[in-house]
Amino acid sequence: MNKPVQFGLIGVGGIGAVHRSAIGKLEERGAARLVAVADPTVDRLSKQKAELVSRGGNWHVDYRDMLREEQELDAVAIATPLAFIMKWQWHASSVGFM
Repeated sequence: MNKPVQFGLIGVGGIGAVHRSAIGKLEERGAARLVAVADPTVDRLSKQKAELVSRGGNWHVDYRDMLREEQELDAVAIATPLAFIMKWQWHASSVGFM
């Protein structure tokens, strides 16, 4: 069996919920694992944080910390408002994600 893709997710609320759901379906099939998320609005997302942490995942307030610290990531999904996507894609690509 292939190793599950280790995902990081930038942005948990809004469209991020759709990304979490898609990754969750892949997790059910053993094809993926949500390893870490980055979202500064942790105060509004305490339920999501508790769920992630209970499964051994890590929550980061700053996406740059996630990109720097989570060395096992294979892929990063960016689920943020359009105004931020280009900046965060640039940061992700600068550390090796395409």
